This record gives sequence, C-alpha cells and structure tokens, in this order.
Amino acid sequence: MHYHSTYSIVRYHLINKTAVFCRKSFSERSATPDSNFSLNQTCSKLALQICKLAASLTRQECKLETSLKQTCRSDEVTTNLQQASHVKLIANIAKTE
Repeated sequence: MHYHSTYSIVRYHLINKTAVFCRKSFSERSATPDSNFSLNQTCSKLALQICKLAASLTRQECKLETSLKQTCRSDEVTTNLQQASHVKLIANIAKTE
C-alpha cells in the first residue's frame, strides 16, 4: 500500500508541475498572440497526454493489484489444501500402524 500512495503522489506532482510549467510559459511569452496560442495549444495537448497516461497507469495498477490479491488467495487455498492433505496422510498412517 505504501507503493500505491507514493505512486499517486508522484503522478499528482508530475501533472501539477506540467500545468504550472505551461501556465508560466504562457504568461512569460506575450510577444505575439499567435505564439501564445500555439504555446497554449501545445501545453494543453501535453497536459492531456499526461492525464491520459496517468489514467492508463492507474488502470494497469488496479489490474495488477487485483491479480496480486487473487494470487495471494490462490496461494492461501493451496497452503490450506496441502495442510489438510498432510493431516489426512498422518491420520491414515496412524490407522495402519
């Protein structure tokens, strides 16, 4: 769970830093309206790509987390079956002796 929160914080900062960079770049470049429009468009596209990537990574993270939980449950079931088989084997050996 610690990884999940750290990952979320990093993703949050990446998106925010990009937005801040775009705002600063836009406000610092006021030479011509065309260049500002172009810069604003570029920043908007970049921010959108980052948001899509973050959403995709979040979906992948959820899938991996679900898979890990299923694997852990499967391992637990396997361990329980092994223990039950071991107990039955010992009981059968005890009966025959």
